[in-house]
Amino acid sequence: MKTRIGILILLSILVLSACTNKDANNSATESKTTPASTETTVKEAEPTTTNNTEVTSEDVVSKLKAAGLEAENSREMKPKDYGPLPMRAKSAAIFYLPSIGKTNNGHVFVFENNEDLKEVKKYYDDMGKESAMFFSYTYAKNNILLHMTGQATEEQFKKYQDVVDSL
Repeated sequence: MKTRIGILILLSILVLSACTNKDANNSATESKTTPASTETTVKEAEPTTTNNTEVTSEDVVSKLKAAGLEAENSREMKPKDYGPLPMRAKSAAIFYLPSIGKTNNGHVFVFENNEDLKEVKKYYDDMGKESAMFFSYTYAKNNILLHMTGQATEEQFKKYQDVVDSL
């Protein structure tokens, strides 16, 4: 029953987001999806494709683990892992955060171009703006997009962000 309700809510949000003006918020260089009651911002670098063009999503996950961060059971994302998300990444990995919850996870995407990165980032950011239930963190630097569950704290996310900054 909860699954059906969740699916209905997700579909409603997707329909609503499809009906919104796509040009209204096209500059996504500094954002973190936030619930309506809390407005905080995580600074991020302007995404470009001039650096890290040879980095893969698994390379980034390896760096997260090497930094002592939780990134369990990581693997390359399969088409079914994307759900309604646009499949634009040239490399994408999913990793789990069991200390936060058994099904809580994060994603690392590596893109060939800035437009695809911005499209996927905007998708996550817009979902979180539509409903606090879909609150999540996003961070983009160069051609890398880091996405993590909103169940993590901002302090936890910042540690992952710092690793991406070091690449």
